[in-house]
Amino acid sequence: MEFELADNLSKKLQININNIVREYWEMFILDGLYSSVLGISLIFKGGTALRLIYNSPRFSEDLDFSLLSKIKFNDFKKIMENIISKQPELSIKEIYSKKNTYFTLIKFKQEYLSRTLSVKIEISKRKLSFKENIDFKLSTASSPTTNLKPLLKVLTLERLFKEKLDALSSRKKARDLFDIWFIGQLLKKEISLPKIKLRKMDIKQELNRFLPKNYQPVIPELIKLCKE
Repeated sequence: MEFELADNLSKKLQININNIVREYWEMFILDGLYSSVLGISLIFKGGTALRLIYNSPRFSEDLDFSLLSKIKFNDFKKIMENIISKQPELSIKEIYSKKNTYFTLIKFKQEYLSRTLSVKIEISKRKLSFKENIDFKLSTASSPTTNLKPLLKVLTLERLFKEKLDALSSRKKARDLFDIWFIGQLLKKEISLPKIKLRKMDIKQELNRFLPKNYQPVIPELIKLCKE
């Protein structure tokens, strides 16, 4: 990604340049996956889906998917290797199959960044029921970092809301707290959170990394919401 574009977007969106460059490569990887034979089987989800499909202000460092139909690990591996081979800035740090997940860690370098960064890709192998237009729909991803607009299957806001509530209960991350608040705003839902403990400092640290400065005033509200 050209430094001038990354720097201008960083200033315009009031976010660290690392998030801008990561999103550029997330879009590149998404476009490669949904242009491949795997695209028909993948349902995009998680915080990055909220940002690239539903215009959440929160930046993210993961690409998360569920499966409509089974895919073979070797096919996934070959396609990821093919996508990465097209760009010298990218490299595969890890790629393997776990019990319930296909996992890849992609490293990327830009000469103007102070360090090597990464994008984590996880494809859940869990057998779940998905109904078109109820649980998922077709949409286009978009980002100010690139002209790419991959057509993809993505979870609906209602299904994302449910999954985010489950995620907050299990992993207790501030990013899930913000995502629940954001979806609640879009759906005009009253938010009832599961009983969890999140430290004020942890909420601030995580959301300061991923939220533009003009959205950081919501952080105290989320801290209050978490304590109710």
